[in-house]
Amino acid sequence: MKYSPWIIVVCVGLVLTGWLLTPRGQADGSPEPSLKVGLIDMNRLFKAYKKTRESETAINDAYTAKRGEFRKLDAQIKRLAAEIDLYAPGSSKRTMKQEELFLLKRRYTFRNKWAEAEFREKLQKTTQTLYNEIIQHIGTYAQKHGYDAIIKIDGGPLSADTQEELKLKIHTRSVLYSRKGLDLTNEIIKLLNQ
Repeated sequence: MKYSPWIIVVCVGLVLTGWLLTPRGQADGSPEPSLKVGLIDMNRLFKAYKKTRESETAINDAYTAKRGEFRKLDAQIKRLAAEIDLYAPGSSKRTMKQEELFLLKRRYTFRNKWAEAEFREKLQKTTQTLYNEIIQHIGTYAQKHGYDAIIKIDGGPLSADTQEELKLKIHTRSVLYSRKGLDLTNEIIKLLNQ
């Protein structure tokens, strides 16, 4: 009697499924220890952490003040450019004002680039410090409550403005499903904002 290869595949599949779904214990007969896992939505955590808001406000206020200085310099450049038109082409006074304008524009460009770099660096250092602080609190919470692992999740629906951004979000999303009750984000937010 010949058996169909599909029957063999189905039988092997059923045996393997049963084997995989059967609870197993350790060599000494005791059950395997369960793994206690929690999830954290880092994006939501950063947004709700009051130190993040305070730091961003301080950096934005300093940046706004610096932008005020640039507006003054920009107004000075515009005044000087308008003044140049009052002098005869080729006159020594016009040439002197054009050189002054050139130097003023270079100073503006240099200061602007320097300020942007300074604020990017300040924002990066602040973010890194806050991240390390958050990770330390998460570790303390996990140890205190007996968690074996805390996993970063991306909360909310998946959305993007471009196809490339969507693909990146799909490839970097680490948790695709989790049952309710594993998200510890609110508990960590409360801990951080005490």
